[in-house]
Amino acid sequence: MGRKKQRHARRDRDAARRHAAAYRCGHCHSTATATPGGVVAIHHDDGCPVLGGAVSDLGDTLRAAAASGGVVLLDASTGAHVTAFFGDGDAPGEG
Repeated sequence: MGRKKQRHARRDRDAARRHAAAYRCGHCHSTATATPGGVVAIHHDDGCPVLGGAVSDLGDTLRAAAASGGVVLLDASTGAHVTAFFGDGDAPGEG
C-alpha cells in the first residue's frame, strides 16, 4: 500500500510540473513553479488585474489543465477553483 502512495505522489509532482509549465496568464508575464509537494504557485507581475481580483484566471487555468491532463474543480458559489490530477480510473465519472 505504501508503494502505491509513493507512485501517486510522484505522478502528482510530475502533473504539477506540467501544469506550471503550461500556465500562461493572459494579462501579464507571470511565472509558475511547482513545489516538491505538487502545489503550483503562480507569480503574477505587479499590477496584473488577476492579483487585484479585477479579472479571473479561470480561463488561463482551464488552458493549462487541458495541456497538462488536469481537471478543474469549480465552486460555483464562490468562483474558487483548483486543478486536480487523477490516476487512471480515479477521475470523477470514470469507473
